[in-house]
Amino acid sequence: MSRWSPADNMGDHKTKPTQHSVKALRELGLQPDVIVGRSDCIMSASTKRKISAFTDVASKAVISAITAPDIYLVPMEMEKEGLAEVITEQLHLKTHEPENSWYTLINRESTARVTIAIVSKYGIEDVYISIKESLKHAGFALATEVDIRWLDAETFTTSELADVDGILVPGGFGHRGIEGKIRAIEYARTHGKPYLGLCLGFQLAVIEFARHVAGITDATSEEMGPGSHVIAILPEQEGGVEDLGGTMRLGNCTADLHKGTRACTL
Repeated sequence: MSRWSPADNMGDHKTKPTQHSVKALRELGLQPDVIVGRSDCIMSASTKRKISAFTDVASKAVISAITAPDIYLVPMEMEKEGLAEVITEQLHLKTHEPENSWYTLINRESTARVTIAIVSKYGIEDVYISIKESLKHAGFALATEVDIRWLDAETFTTSELADVDGILVPGGFGHRGIEGKIRAIEYARTHGKPYLGLCLGFQLAVIEFARHVAGITDATSEEMGPGSHVIAILPEQEGGVEDLGGTMRLGNCTADLHKGTRACTL
């Protein structure tokens, strides 16, 4: 449904657009069972009855989808309006009490605030939406507001990392921005900043440590060209992979540590 706005000083919503929409559906041979309308404030009972009368949709199946302060609260608003009950009746499903503990976490007041720097080369949240939302979820669980600072791997300065509470380098491919990400990782290590490397970000942490701690100054990944490859293509992939990039092993696997190596000792 289109967004509604109050029609008069009484605050009632306009219902004509909804009536016309349902009429158009009926002309196509479709009869809605539920109507959900977006608005900034909840629909009055009289508005729902009016829509019900003109559309032949049960009044309780006319659902108000009001603007919520957070997208994760939308299902809870739908629950308050009784949408789940209407749907289970329509589908002849058994009803049960909803599990709302997650929404309790979202609703509680934050008791802390942290700033996390994400050093990337692909832009901001549209590209890394899963990372953004994961940090948000972690904040919910800890009653902490998470402020994300997006930094371009090619242009940022280390001064922009001075006041952050943590640094994150996400995944990616190609050479562009690699040295900037390594610079951010070195800053995190030398300044005691919590660091999380995802995929490429973790590989670059290995490279940074190899270069600046282990003394392998030309340490790099086989994916990035010549040098001492501390990140290498898998033996079972040799000869079968033409274009490196997203070709490293993904997921959980067993790793054998040989006796006498530094990794085994640590």
